[in-house]
Amino acid sequence: MINVSGQQIDGVTVELGFGVGSGFTAATGDQLTFSTEFSAQPNDSGLSSTSQFPFGLFGAADDSPNFLIDGFFASDRTGFDLVQTDTMISTAGYYGEYFNMFGAWNSQEDVVDGLFWDFDDDADTDNLLMAWQTGADEWELRRTVGETCEVGNPTNCTPGQTLDVFETGTLDEIIAILTDASDPWEDIFATGAIEDLANLNLNYAISLGDIDASSFTLRTTAHAVSAVPLPTTAPLLAGGLGLLLVARRKRKVGAAG
Repeated sequence: MINVSGQQIDGVTVELGFGVGSGFTAATGDQLTFSTEFSAQPNDSGLSSTSQFPFGLFGAADDSPNFLIDGFFASDRTGFDLVQTDTMISTAGYYGEYFNMFGAWNSQEDVVDGLFWDFDDDADTDNLLMAWQTGADEWELRRTVGETCEVGNPTNCTPGQTLDVFETGTLDEIIAILTDASDPWEDIFATGAIEDLANLNLNYAISLGDIDASSFTLRTTAHAVSAVPLPTTAPLLAGGLGLLLVARRKRKVGAAG
């Protein structure tokens, strides 16, 4: 799910049923249910439905075979706690650091900016988030250029290294810290919105029962921070999410000094 509603969202409700709009009717347990036989991601959660903000921002590399570098903001996962019934999943507050850092689920138009490293000068690959804007011209650098490799397997590496101590400064100062005149591939940086802060992975499975219909409805209702449901036209998009979206503007930087 991607929040492009223009408002912070306090939670969502997902319901199984038939029809749309005023013609929607909730399903019964013998027709459709959210399965309890399914183990949602993360696999060790023991839950049949979970929500998580993207791993590239929050997550420990040791917990995933697909990552060698921890999430940019925290190594602990974060998302909404969920309450699941036969035909409804609803949020019940937050776990992890997202709310403490950014408040309620941000809309894509309002997320903070980041500094991205185009480590391979390839528009088809995701740029790596290196720093984020914390004030008018105040930035915090959390990663540096280079590689992080799998322990015991130096041939399996990923771009970027997490700093032990974060550095702060203006954008130009942060770029100067990152820039290496001896390696032109390390001179390609871009600023842009950290759009994954507006993206939420909601994991569940649906068990099909006795349906006398050719289709069914999965109805999602988003609630603004005021606790008033957003209009039905408010866009809350569903779709596949990338790790980090390509930054909007490239800035090639020469050697520092």
